[in-house]
Amino acid sequence: MAGSGLKEALSVIYAPNSVDKILNGHAYSRAVRGHILLHLVLSTIVAEYTQIDDSTDEYLRAYINQIIKKNCSYEDVEGSSSILEPYIEQFNATLKNIQIRGPTVKLWVQYFQMVSKLKDFIRSERLGNWQGHLNAVKKCSLFSCIWTLYICKIRIFIFAEYA
Repeated sequence: MAGSGLKEALSVIYAPNSVDKILNGHAYSRAVRGHILLHLVLSTIVAEYTQIDDSTDEYLRAYINQIIKKNCSYEDVEGSSSILEPYIEQFNATLKNIQIRGPTVKLWVQYFQMVSKLKDFIRSERLGNWQGHLNAVKKCSLFSCIWTLYICKIRIFIFAEYA
């Protein structure tokens, strides 16, 4: 992603030498933390372009405040995806619409999608969710340029299981 601004954005968070290590594949925890922070920033930017009605906006603000006050459990947050489905669809539509603005924007949208898949993988690993792990690896393997032995074996396993 040379010339995309990723290195400059990460340089705001980390020292330049740390950014070089992050982009070379070292400093895994820093890399994950930095990519998740950039994902949050990109989400905020895309959310500003997403058109939502007043009732949905009011519901989202109340829901976020409830999460901040810790009045809901993890199961409540995970189960809310069906309630938030219209907003998620609008958000994804906005992502598709801004993608046509140019190659750099398209690259950042792809980056956003890759970090989303990374977050799905991490969540599945932390929860011990095997099915979520398989789905995340299946999604990640579509973006993978380096076919490691694990990815090749897991693809065979996934296709054999769902065939």
